[in-house]
Amino acid sequence: MSDAHHGLAPAAWLVGHRGLLPASGRALDVACGRGRHALWLARHGFETTAIDRDREAVAALEGRARAEGLPLTAMAMDLEAGAVALGEAAYDVVVVVHYLHRPLFPALLAALRPGGVLVYETFTRAQAARGRPTNPAFLLGKAVNPGWK
Repeated sequence: MSDAHHGLAPAAWLVGHRGLLPASGRALDVACGRGRHALWLARHGFETTAIDRDREAVAALEGRARAEGLPLTAMAMDLEAGAVALGEAAYDVVVVVHYLHRPLFPALLAALRPGGVLVYETFTRAQAARGRPTNPAFLLGKAVNPGWK
């Protein structure tokens, strides 16, 4: 069965804009869930690291990557448990889809190599009218925190 049937198809924007990414390098998929973006990155020549707090999802992703012989390492990590270090200038590509934890922004930017690409797709406040998430802390819009623009 294809990834689309497993709910593992990567975000259309990422796939459609492959040309904006480097040809290869190191990639990080943050809050990877079941790993749809990590798998896609690894299949497209990136040495990929995937991080999520769900240990079962991480174990399943590692098994799938191993079965396919992909250059992918998955790690369980709570990204909201205080200061998080993702490395310094360690990745050519950082991908975050449908996850928003504003205190993580400095670590994401620090993890990018000079000239690296950050792909960030998340929900706006308009999403609350359509369904989950509804908590403004997880939605982009006008400043939730007066310190953020």
